[in-house]
Amino acid sequence: MNFSDLVGASHVVLQLAAEDKWRALCELCHIASAEGLAVGVGADVLLEAVEERERSLSTGLEAGLAIPHAFLPGLPHAALIFAVAPSGIPWGALDGEPARLIALLIAPETEDARATHLQVLASLSGAWVEPSRRAAALAAPDAAALRAVLSGT
Repeated sequence: MNFSDLVGASHVVLQLAAEDKWRALCELCHIASAEGLAVGVGADVLLEAVEERERSLSTGLEAGLAIPHAFLPGLPHAALIFAVAPSGIPWGALDGEPARLIALLIAPETEDARATHLQVLASLSGAWVEPSRRAAALAAPDAAALRAVLSGT
């Protein structure tokens, strides 16, 4: 999957400052709001929805990948923010690995957005399972390189 439609250059954080998942979610939701991705919703409502989803079941997947997400009425379109946490952030994944790549997905409550969500999950988890792509993603020098590695281009 080519993520260029969902992830703009300014939607990539190469050195996430947060040290726990709740601060990471807060930081990413505020970035989404500042970048105009949460138009009509706002950072606080977005954060509340993402936290609610995270409390119901951790979005930490295997091998250091986390894909927190929320579906909200009023969002204009699906958007994705990539963040790299080189040291890892404890995320409650089944394998116990801390998250090193966090991909916040926000989308309107539509069938198309849910289909996009499934495509993102499949693409990212497929890319992330390959150790060479995982290493390349974590070493990406800029946003374009990270998007290219994860998109497989």
